[in-house]
Amino acid sequence: MKTPVLLIIFNRPESSNQVFQAIRKAKPKELFIAADGPRSDRINEAELCQQTRAIVNQVDWDCEVKTLFRDENLGCGLGPSSAISWFFEHVEKGIILEDDCLPNPSFFTFCEYLLEYYADNLNIGQITGCNFQHGQQRGPASYYYSKYFLIWGWATWRNRWKEYSFTIEHADSIIQNKIIDQKSATQIEKDFWYRKLETLRDGQRKDAWDYQWMFANWYLDRLSIVPNTNLISNIGFTETATHTTKVDAQISYLPTDSLQLITHPSVIEEDKKADYYTFHKSKFFPIPTWKDKLRWTLKKILPSKAKNALKQVTK
Repeated sequence: MKTPVLLIIFNRPESSNQVFQAIRKAKPKELFIAADGPRSDRINEAELCQQTRAIVNQVDWDCEVKTLFRDENLGCGLGPSSAISWFFEHVEKGIILEDDCLPNPSFFTFCEYLLEYYADNLNIGQITGCNFQHGQQRGPASYYYSKYFLIWGWATWRNRWKEYSFTIEHADSIIQNKIIDQKSATQIEKDFWYRKLETLRDGQRKDAWDYQWMFANWYLDRLSIVPNTNLISNIGFTETATHTTKVDAQISYLPTDSLQLITHPSVIEEDKKADYYTFHKSKFFPIPTWKDKLRWTLKKILPSKAKNALKQVTK
């Protein structure tokens, strides 16, 4: 395979090795491996990180390997995003996999073909590998277009990624131009995305990088490509994970299927029914409960001394 691949790893040797074995079968000519550093307050994490990094020793095909092994821990926000920026300092286009995103073999050919097919079409921001439609076919083609930029196995180009901003530098323009209003099908969606934008812009969350990527693409009015069959299984749902802690989640360990012949939609436009399902029905986005909304509202009006009591009320 000619398309370069970036594998982002950390402290999970078992799942990282499974993903690596899938890459090994694809035999990319260029493989980039980025690893965040261990956290100083976590017992045995340095050893786990070292075990995970050892997968580089298994490269046994004709391949140029580059590594970015950090000594310090940047976290699951800056860690992955800076790794992707490092990747695109070296390549024009490529495939990105994290250590818990196990791809179907056809994921690689799907991405490679469409990276070439849409190279000059700046209306397309990325090619996605995961599908959360739970078996529903969206249109007659091999894929559909989405406003959602899902990153459980994906691919993009350097000239798209260059618009990325961890701090969302276009946040004010997004608000002033009511881009979230235009992208949201319901009031629930609108409230959800405005809150995400607010917390990320104000630095209240340092553990996310993917929402910023989506906002960058929304600002530029780009679409994502989603396969009509799921090509990625997230194998990282464990109680010790950072985000994917619910082991029995509806989107955990989804089966994958091969996608052989690639056919194209006749028109480049968002599939609104698919996107509505992704947000409201798929269980991918953490839609806030009434307790969450109550907590957010009261935090704005309660003095700081009352916040501990608020935690007890909304448990």
